[in-house]
Amino acid sequence: RHVCPGATAVPEPCSAGGYCPEQYPTAAPCAAGRWTNRTDLASADECEVCPAGAACRVGSTEPQACPAGKVAPSNGTTACEACVPGKYQDEEQRTSCKECDAGTYCDEGALVEKWCPAGTFNPQPGGQNETACRNCTVGKYCPLGASAAQTCTNEECGQNLYQQGECTPTTDGYTCHACD
Repeated sequence: RHVCPGATAVPEPCSAGGYCPEQYPTAAPCAAGRWTNRTDLASADECEVCPAGAACRVGSTEPQACPAGKVAPSNGTTACEACVPGKYQDEEQRTSCKECDAGTYCDEGALVEKWCPAGTFNPQPGGQNETACRNCTVGKYCPLGASAAQTCTNEECGQNLYQQGECTPTTDGYTCHACD
């Protein structure tokens, strides 16, 4: 297929990313959600549908893979969607986000899970922000990424002693604070 743009007398090939209908002097772009890298299309129907996991803007010459943190759940997507809070995606060109594990939380568009800080825990998967991480229970300790409050159990500490965060290594083993 060829077109004659402007006042040119020499036909030019139809450009990639579009199609050249009969009787038109210029190429028309493939619609959003479709693409082509061919130069011989005669109609919009010949443009390829953008595959799931990628997005195609108007006039796309190839699908654009969704980056980590974003997804395209179906064919014909025009823009990748950010993962909602409580979910993440650490790989490119995906159709769905993964739920954040207990002991973590995920902000909108998360590429990775964020660990609950030491001194907190999150027993539920799908935490949407740091407020999903609860303060450690009195009489327990909560290391980084804890999904439950844990009992401090070593010779130096004994059972049911409280520490906000992890037991701290010292030259004499581990030191824990007594329960309040």
